[in-house]
Parts: sequence; structure tokens; C-alpha cells
Amino acid sequence: MTDLNSMKISSDTEINDLKKARVLLKAVIKANPESTSGWIAVARVEELDGKLQEARKVLEEACYKFPTNEEVWAELARL
Repeated sequence: MTDLNSMKISSDTEINDLKKARVLLKAVIKANPESTSGWIAVARVEELDGKLQEARKVLEEACYKFPTNEEVWAELARL
């Protein structure tokens, strides 16, 4: 698992990449809402951008949608 805490955003390019990733991944979960890895990826992008509340919100929604999925719950616990 990648340690997101060690990564720092330092350029406009990286900020734009985060914006693109956010849009792309939200489209992924909209197109395939049963993809738990998509939900986790969206939360990780939010975390990487420093938006922990948004990351938690995404994971809480994923936990509601997938109440028996251990990977989603573990990601929420990690966050």
C-alpha cells in the first residue's frame, strides 16, 4: 500500500492531475457503481489532495453500499 502521507503536491501540473483523476474516477463509479476498487480510488485521490472529510464521505457511502466488503471497511479504518 502506498504511503500517501509522504507525498507532497508541489506543482500546478500535479494539482491538475489530481483534478483529472478526480473527474475520471467519479465517472468510473457512476458508470460502474459496483466497483469497490473505484470507490477506494476516489477516496485515495481525495486523501492525496488533503480533503479527508470528502474521502471519509466517499468511503462511508461505499460501506453503506457494500456492507460486507472487508476491503472497503479496512480502507475506512485506515483513513
